[in-house]
Amino acid sequence: MGVKRMNSLIEYTQSWAVGNGVRLRE
Repeated sequence: MGVKRMNSLIEYTQSWAVGNGVRLRE
């Protein structure tokens, strides 16, 4: 628990952001 789950969550969030036209990083 921890790093692996965090990375997965980040990937999911980024995918969602891209799908919604939102940019998390500049």
